[in-house]
Amino acid sequence: MYMEPYNIRFIILIIMFTCYICSKSFNTKITFGGHIRTHELLGDLSLPLKCITDNCCAYFSKVSNLMRHIDAYHTLSNEGDSMSGGTVVSKNCSDDSSASNPVNDCAVPVDLQVPASRSNTGFETEVVALVASLKANSSMPHYVVPDIVNSCQRLLNLQAANMQQQLMKCLETAGEQASNVVRSFFCENQNQNPLEFLSTTYKQDRYFESHPLFVKPCECTFGCRYEYVRGTHKLVYDTFQYVSIEATLRSLMQNKAYVELLLQNNSQGGSDVMREYQDGNKYQSAQHDLSKLTISIQLFYDGMGTANPLRAQSSLCNVGVFYLTVKNLPTSYSSCHANVHLLALCYSHDLRVYGYDAVLDKFVSEIEHLRVNGFEGTFAVIGTQRVYVELAQVVCDNLALNGLFGFIECFAVDYFCTICLATQSEIQTCFHESEFQRRTVSLYDADVENVNAGRLTAGRSHSHGVKKCCALNKIGGFHITENYALDPMHVLLEGVIPVELSCVLYQLITVKKIFTLAYLNSCFISFFSKNFVDRKNKPPELSSIEVGTLSPSMKAMQMWTLLRYLPAVMGHKVPMDDEHWAFMLHLLELVDIMFAPAFTKAMVKYLEQHITDHLSTFVQLFGESVRLKPKHHLLVHLPSIVMHSGPLIGMSCLRYELKNSFFKRSSNVMCNFTNVCKTLAYRHQYSALYATLSGHHCRNFVTPGKTHSLRVCDTPFCDSLCGVVQCEGTDAVLMTTSLHRSGLQYKAGCYFVVGLHDLMLVFGKAVCFVTTEQDQWYLVAEAVDTMDYDSHTHSYVVAVCSPVRHMTIPINDLRDPHALFGHEVVFGNLRACLITMRSHVM
Repeated sequence: MYMEPYNIRFIILIIMFTCYICSKSFNTKITFGGHIRTHELLGDLSLPLKCITDNCCAYFSKVSNLMRHIDAYHTLSNEGDSMSGGTVVSKNCSDDSSASNPVNDCAVPVDLQVPASRSNTGFETEVVALVASLKANSSMPHYVVPDIVNSCQRLLNLQAANMQQQLMKCLETAGEQASNVVRSFFCENQNQNPLEFLSTTYKQDRYFESHPLFVKPCECTFGCRYEYVRGTHKLVYDTFQYVSIEATLRSLMQNKAYVELLLQNNSQGGSDVMREYQDGNKYQSAQHDLSKLTISIQLFYDGMGTANPLRAQSSLCNVGVFYLTVKNLPTSYSSCHANVHLLALCYSHDLRVYGYDAVLDKFVSEIEHLRVNGFEGTFAVIGTQRVYVELAQVVCDNLALNGLFGFIECFAVDYFCTICLATQSEIQTCFHESEFQRRTVSLYDADVENVNAGRLTAGRSHSHGVKKCCALNKIGGFHITENYALDPMHVLLEGVIPVELSCVLYQLITVKKIFTLAYLNSCFISFFSKNFVDRKNKPPELSSIEVGTLSPSMKAMQMWTLLRYLPAVMGHKVPMDDEHWAFMLHLLELVDIMFAPAFTKAMVKYLEQHITDHLSTFVQLFGESVRLKPKHHLLVHLPSIVMHSGPLIGMSCLRYELKNSFFKRSSNVMCNFTNVCKTLAYRHQYSALYATLSGHHCRNFVTPGKTHSLRVCDTPFCDSLCGVVQCEGTDAVLMTTSLHRSGLQYKAGCYFVVGLHDLMLVFGKAVCFVTTEQDQWYLVAEAVDTMDYDSHTHSYVVAVCSPVRHMTIPINDLRDPHALFGHEVVFGNLRACLITMRSHVM
């Protein structure tokens, strides 16, 4: 019987990879990856990275994650194996660090083919990206990076040798001439080391320092001295590292997204609402030429330990670090680590010996030149432009601010305040700013003249707290008596709150015995086992409580978290009419207003009276055992500071303190204390280069967690979604239960402020997050009823609606971007949740 032979067909599948930046297409993952790395080295990337292959809607924060996603979902299996056929891999899972859309492709046979070889440019960019990411990692010792590169080089050589052996075996039957050609090819290329240009630390440093976006620190001299070393006197120069402001801004302004943020008009334009520094009276009253692009900067200084404090002579390696941030950016962007820029690094010992003038003179010289003459260049978006720079304000902790400004650094004496001439006796009885004599330029000049002439009171080295003239006064348009900036973190979270909260808890636990310390600790342990929103800021268990002291000491965020949740956790044990509990609630309301992201003039007036009442109440309740601290006095200046410089969160040192963690981690792994400042400065600039190339300065993107695709009609919130998103029931949407947005993490189960009704906040409980477009995400939430505001627990009482009703809100339209935790409680037969706000929301 005759049978027809099978008609065997090989279908060639061509997958095109399209660059979302320049729209170029590539038919192999290797060439596409090299192209993306080239954009990264040029600083063209904008986060999040998007995969638009096969209509995929996945998002990524790193190029390596994008390439791994493409390798898993959009490439042929064994693409790099020239001896085996490839099939399309279809998986229904997501990358751990980002989101991916399931791709439902069919597996089809393909022709045998050898993939296109990696181009030199693409290979080089891959290697450079690897080394840059390693050098930018503060937990990676730099001396390890060459070992990693050399290990990769050996692996490549072994792979090439293995390929040569396999290929020679395949060509044994092809004839002597073909074998000789292949053998000659491998002989010519076997000695080539493609990673040789980055094989040592020296070569890596030279390569990155030649990058046009790298800002190299320069070494400046404090002074010189002689050291006696091995029987001879040796001349030693004491130096510090300085990073040019102009060079930093030139590098940043090559990024399109960064320049667009700079050009945003954040001012409310005379509105009653103050949200940014530009809304304050100081900026509004200054004569700004709107035809000029002027960048306002904020200066910060702090001391920092780099070595283990338990080691001998660890203080020898303490450094003083100067940072700056750009006030033209919205406040939400300024808290990003990539937007906190290094200005100078120096030894703390040198500052004690030579003073701040050497560093400040260098800074003043440059900032005055940039204020008057500016700098010209060709930048993204705006083209050729002259840019001017001005000093807006200086923020530090209280001790560093006094030292930097040339005031006395002891807060137990009179005239400790940089804003007024307060004395220790006055701050115990005067609780309003108008009761103190403010410092003015003329009074300051008179004090400086008295100090220089030696006309001082017997036993004093200062005149009204002024020890010497500050070099910052040489900057046009700036004077330290008109700085109008205080740090709410050090004043409140590390000053007022520990003292007052310890006094309240001492009365409740030791004196009134309403509850015990063990019961308080057990309640908080149980509470934070369920609180997934603020778990990372969980306060430690309290070991002892004395009047004015809480043990153990806590970080600022831990202290804030303890105060915020204490009423909701322990309110059920305290009588309604307890005066000490009422005082703590008064403190909590004060903190809520202080950290508000926006102010009105009416709020400032209310805050002024609230501070006066709070200080007078403290004296009445605890005046016999505790005196008011200097930080209590600083509270009276905060309302006027808000009027002059905008909301206080724009002056918080918390972002700078968090930035210090980069240097502390680096110093613990670098094992090089010959010149700590130089090593740390270069490490930071490598990290800054990587942040500039990868676009981490503009974090207005959303990176979802694991996603899955679902038709709208298959969801329980179909009607709500169709009404807002304007989609059909047959359309597909991407859905996730967690996402990251601008440094914040959202998860299903947390609560959000979604509106306002009858002067009461409206909340929603997150169900999931969906998107139909790559740039717009929506919160799908269960509607909850706001039953009441319980002042005794300082929380809103909410209950889930029955039947369940869903709402869909664009995440950009949320009144408060922070996720909130709902503490479940029982009121009679009703189960409800207590929601405690982070700050006051208008």
